[in-house]
Amino acid sequence: MPGREIQPTEHRGAFAAYQPEGDGGKVVERLVVVSNGRLLQRYDTLPLTVDRHQGVSLGNPAGLDLRRIKRPTVIGFLNKADDESPDCVKQVKGMEDLYRSHSDTIDVVEFSLQPPDDLTTFAQEHYIAHPLLTLSQNAAIDLGVALKPDVDEKGEDLADGEFWNNALCRMIIVVGMNRTIAHIEQVMDQAQQPNYEAARLVAINLL
Repeated sequence: MPGREIQPTEHRGAFAAYQPEGDGGKVVERLVVVSNGRLLQRYDTLPLTVDRHQGVSLGNPAGLDLRRIKRPTVIGFLNKADDESPDCVKQVKGMEDLYRSHSDTIDVVEFSLQPPDDLTTFAQEHYIAHPLLTLSQNAAIDLGVALKPDVDEKGEDLADGEFWNNALCRMIIVVGMNRTIAHIEQVMDQAQQPNYEAARLVAINLL
Protein backbone atom coordinates (compact mmCIF):
# COMPACT_ATOMS: atom_id res chain seq x y z
CA MET A 1 0.00 0.00 0.00
CA PRO A 2 1.59 3.30 -1.04
CA GLY A 3 2.35 5.82 1.70
CA ARG A 4 0.19 8.89 2.09
CA GLU A 5 1.69 11.96 0.44
CA ILE A 6 2.71 14.63 2.95
CA GLN A 7 0.96 17.93 2.32
CA PRO A 8 3.15 21.01 2.98
CA THR A 9 2.12 23.18 5.92
CA GLU A 10 1.86 26.96 5.51
CA HIS A 11 2.95 29.18 8.41
CA ARG A 12 1.73 32.76 8.16
CA GLY A 13 3.36 35.65 9.97
CA ALA A 14 6.55 36.14 7.99
CA PHE A 15 6.91 39.46 6.21
CA ALA A 16 9.27 41.92 4.62
CA ALA A 17 8.97 45.64 5.33
CA TYR A 18 10.90 48.30 3.46
CA GLN A 19 10.90 52.06 2.90
CA PRO A 20 10.14 52.94 -0.74
CA GLU A 21 12.32 55.63 -2.32
CA GLY A 22 10.77 59.09 -2.37
CA ASP A 23 7.85 58.06 -0.19
CA GLY A 24 7.34 58.36 3.54
CA GLY A 25 5.15 55.28 3.70
CA LYS A 26 6.30 51.75 4.46
CA VAL A 27 5.53 48.83 2.18
CA VAL A 28 4.87 45.52 3.92
CA GLU A 29 5.01 42.32 1.89
CA ARG A 30 3.22 39.41 3.52
CA LEU A 31 4.93 36.03 3.23
CA VAL A 32 4.24 32.40 4.06
CA VAL A 33 6.84 29.93 5.33
CA VAL A 34 6.28 26.44 3.90
CA SER A 35 7.35 23.24 5.69
CA ASN A 36 6.50 19.56 5.98
CA GLY A 37 4.73 19.77 9.32
CA ARG A 38 5.83 21.97 12.19
CA LEU A 39 8.86 24.23 12.02
CA LEU A 40 12.20 22.99 13.35
CA GLN A 41 12.84 23.49 17.05
CA ARG A 42 15.70 23.19 19.50
CA TYR A 43 16.62 19.54 20.24
CA ASP A 44 15.30 18.34 16.86
CA THR A 45 17.66 16.31 14.67
CA LEU A 46 18.93 18.08 11.56
CA PRO A 47 16.98 16.60 8.58
CA LEU A 48 19.10 14.52 6.22
CA THR A 49 17.86 16.45 3.20
CA VAL A 50 20.22 19.27 4.13
CA ASP A 51 23.00 17.07 2.70
CA ARG A 52 21.67 17.20 -0.86
CA HIS A 53 23.45 20.28 -2.08
CA GLN A 54 25.97 21.76 -4.44
CA GLY A 55 27.95 24.93 -4.03
CA VAL A 56 31.20 26.70 -3.48
CA SER A 57 33.60 26.60 -0.56
CA LEU A 58 36.58 28.86 -1.09
CA GLY A 59 37.94 28.32 2.40
CA ASN A 60 37.26 24.58 2.52
CA PRO A 61 37.61 23.14 -1.01
CA ALA A 62 37.04 19.61 0.25
CA GLY A 63 33.50 20.58 1.21
CA LEU A 64 31.54 19.94 4.38
CA ASP A 65 29.83 16.62 5.10
CA LEU A 66 26.77 17.42 7.21
CA ARG A 67 26.01 13.70 7.54
CA ARG A 68 29.07 13.30 9.74
CA ILE A 69 29.41 16.50 11.74
CA LYS A 70 32.76 16.45 13.47
CA ARG A 71 32.56 19.73 15.39
CA PRO A 72 29.97 22.42 16.24
CA THR A 73 28.46 23.81 13.06
CA VAL A 74 26.60 27.07 12.49
CA ILE A 75 24.22 26.86 9.52
CA GLY A 76 22.65 29.95 7.98
CA PHE A 77 19.77 30.23 5.50
CA LEU A 78 19.81 33.24 3.24
CA ASN A 79 17.16 35.07 1.19
CA LYS A 80 19.65 35.58 -1.64
CA ALA A 81 23.35 36.29 -2.05
CA ASP A 82 22.77 39.43 -4.05
CA ASP A 83 24.27 42.94 -3.96
CA GLU A 84 20.78 44.34 -4.55
CA SER A 85 19.70 42.87 -1.21
CA PRO A 86 21.80 44.74 1.42
CA ASP A 87 20.25 42.82 4.33
CA CYS A 88 21.46 39.58 2.73
CA VAL A 89 24.96 40.95 2.17
CA LYS A 90 24.98 41.94 5.84
CA GLN A 91 24.01 38.39 6.84
CA VAL A 92 26.74 36.77 4.74
CA LYS A 93 29.35 39.10 6.22
CA GLY A 94 28.05 38.43 9.74
CA MET A 95 28.49 34.70 9.16
CA GLU A 96 31.91 35.33 7.61
CA ASP A 97 33.04 37.23 10.71
CA LEU A 98 31.97 34.25 12.82
CA TYR A 99 33.85 31.87 10.52
CA ARG A 100 37.07 33.89 10.51
CA SER A 101 37.01 34.23 14.30
CA HIS A 102 36.59 30.50 14.96
CA SER A 103 37.54 28.61 11.78
CA ASP A 104 39.92 26.42 13.81
CA THR A 105 37.13 25.08 16.06
CA ILE A 106 33.73 25.73 14.45
CA ASP A 107 32.30 25.06 10.98
CA VAL A 108 30.13 27.69 9.30
CA VAL A 109 28.00 27.14 6.20
CA GLU A 110 25.19 29.03 4.46
CA PHE A 111 22.46 27.90 2.07
CA SER A 112 20.59 29.65 -0.73
CA LEU A 113 18.32 28.52 -3.56
CA GLN A 114 20.66 30.15 -6.07
CA PRO A 115 22.74 28.04 -8.48
CA PRO A 116 26.38 27.30 -7.60
CA ASP A 117 27.77 29.61 -10.28
CA ASP A 118 25.95 32.61 -8.79
CA LEU A 119 27.22 31.76 -5.32
CA THR A 120 30.77 31.33 -6.61
CA THR A 121 30.69 34.78 -8.20
CA PHE A 122 29.28 36.38 -5.05
CA ALA A 123 31.81 34.66 -2.78
CA GLN A 124 34.73 35.73 -4.95
CA GLU A 125 33.55 39.34 -5.23
CA HIS A 126 33.08 39.66 -1.46
CA TYR A 127 36.06 37.53 -0.35
CA ILE A 128 33.80 35.04 1.44
CA ALA A 129 35.67 31.98 2.70
CA HIS A 130 32.91 29.99 4.43
CA PRO A 131 30.88 27.60 2.22
CA LEU A 132 27.91 29.01 0.29
CA LEU A 133 25.81 26.09 -0.92
CA THR A 134 22.75 25.58 -3.10
CA LEU A 135 19.70 24.04 -1.42
CA SER A 136 16.93 22.35 -3.39
CA GLN A 137 13.34 23.55 -3.07
CA ASN A 138 12.30 20.20 -1.59
CA ALA A 139 15.03 20.40 1.03
CA ALA A 140 13.97 23.97 1.82
CA ILE A 141 10.45 22.72 2.55
CA ASP A 142 11.80 19.87 4.72
CA LEU A 143 13.82 22.42 6.70
CA GLY A 144 10.95 24.90 6.96
CA VAL A 145 12.73 27.75 5.19
CA ALA A 146 10.83 27.87 1.87
CA LEU A 147 8.98 31.12 1.24
CA LYS A 148 6.14 32.25 -0.99
CA PRO A 149 3.83 35.29 -1.09
CA ASP A 150 0.74 35.28 1.08
CA VAL A 151 -2.49 36.08 -0.75
CA ASP A 152 -5.47 38.29 -0.02
CA GLU A 153 -9.12 37.30 -0.07
CA LYS A 154 -9.13 37.63 -3.85
CA GLY A 155 -6.18 35.28 -4.22
CA GLU A 156 -3.78 38.05 -5.26
CA ASP A 157 -0.18 37.97 -4.08
CA LEU A 158 0.76 40.22 -1.17
CA ALA A 159 4.47 40.13 -2.07
CA ASP A 160 6.82 39.98 -5.04
CA GLY A 161 6.57 36.36 -6.15
CA GLU A 162 9.47 36.62 -8.58
CA PHE A 163 11.82 37.33 -5.66
CA TRP A 164 10.31 35.46 -2.71
CA ASN A 165 9.50 32.20 -4.51
CA ASN A 166 13.24 31.88 -5.05
CA ALA A 167 14.36 32.95 -1.58
CA LEU A 168 14.83 31.24 1.78
CA CYS A 169 13.50 32.44 5.11
CA ARG A 170 16.34 33.98 7.12
CA MET A 171 17.37 31.47 9.79
CA ILE A 172 20.44 30.41 11.76
CA ILE A 173 20.90 27.12 13.61
CA VAL A 174 23.71 25.51 15.59
CA VAL A 175 24.13 21.73 15.55
CA GLY A 176 26.42 19.48 17.53
CA MET A 177 28.28 16.33 16.59
CA ASN A 178 25.14 14.18 16.96
CA ARG A 179 23.22 16.45 14.51
CA THR A 180 21.00 17.71 17.32
CA ILE A 181 19.93 21.34 17.01
CA ALA A 182 21.32 23.19 20.03
CA HIS A 183 20.16 26.65 18.94
CA ILE A 184 17.73 27.95 16.34
CA GLU A 185 16.54 31.42 15.40
CA GLN A 186 14.09 31.83 12.54
CA VAL A 187 13.68 35.48 11.59
CA MET A 188 10.14 36.20 10.42
CA ASP A 189 10.87 39.88 9.64
CA GLN A 190 13.14 39.47 6.64
CA ALA A 191 14.64 42.94 7.18
CA GLN A 192 16.11 41.84 10.52
CA GLN A 193 19.30 39.92 11.24
CA PRO A 194 19.72 36.80 13.40
CA ASN A 195 21.76 37.10 16.59
CA TYR A 196 25.21 35.92 15.50
CA GLU A 197 26.69 36.38 18.97
CA ALA A 198 24.08 34.09 20.52
CA ALA A 199 24.86 31.42 17.90
CA ARG A 200 28.59 31.83 18.50
CA LEU A 201 28.26 31.36 22.25
CA VAL A 202 26.17 28.21 21.85
CA ALA A 203 28.66 26.76 19.36
CA ILE A 204 31.59 27.48 21.68
CA ASN A 205 29.80 25.84 24.59
CA LEU A 206 29.45 22.65 22.49
CA LEU A 207 33.24 22.26 22.24
